[in-house]
Amino acid sequence: GKNIKIIFDEPDAPVMLNCDASQILRVMTNLLKNAEESIEDRKNDNGVIKVSLATDDGRCCIKITDNGKGFDNSMLERLTEPYVTTKSKGTGLGLAIVKKIVEDHNGELKFYNIEGGACVYLTFPLEPL
Repeated sequence: GKNIKIIFDEPDAPVMLNCDASQILRVMTNLLKNAEESIEDRKNDNGVIKVSLATDDGRCCIKITDNGKGFDNSMLERLTEPYVTTKSKGTGLGLAIVKKIVEDHNGELKFYNIEGGACVYLTFPLEPL
């Protein structure tokens, strides 16, 4: 079923990131959709996606963790290459686009497998507004 809980963990003070909001929204939508599909693929009825936002040393850090099937370890290094996909449906362009948008914002993107799921870690430099 689609019983997926999304938990948003945010700092007390708002984080202001100088970015193209529609592009960053596209990144987040894409990553959340991937997490959701991964949970469905695992047939996990207690799906949880946790999004945490923090600042660290002049950077904005966004962490998305899920309890889905995780990434294929042999693919971890190649996830953002165009046309690489492990999905039954999909072009494999999603993460290539995500990576491009993140890099256009001087950000970094990392993928990890964690105990019982996966984690995507994004960081962006916080420029003084």
